[in-house]
Amino acid sequence: MTESLKTAVNQLVKPPRVRNPLPAAQAKTPIPASVGFAKPQAPAGGGGNSAGIASPLVETKRTSSVEMVDIISTDGFIVLQVPQRVTVTMRDANQRLVDLQYING
Repeated sequence: MTESLKTAVNQLVKPPRVRNPLPAAQAKTPIPASVGFAKPQAPAGGGGNSAGIASPLVETKRTSSVEMVDIISTDGFIVLQVPQRVTVTMRDANQRLVDLQYING
């Protein structure tokens, strides 16, 4: 077959793609500059003078609890028991207790 015959057959089987141009972008109106302020609000619970945990957190002595967790090999022949922390108790900057509870995952 000649090259022109191959081209003609390919154009019948696979017609050339028609390019549809994108529409022209519309100009957006600019947003005018503005200045604002917000007044501080009391926490929703109403308790205390602030909400949340105040940093820094300081770990108190001997307040973590530990659980032994089994780690099993993929073939099931080796089992290791390792300690894993479950909870840690700390104090925040306002001297309130903060309990960190870790989920085994």
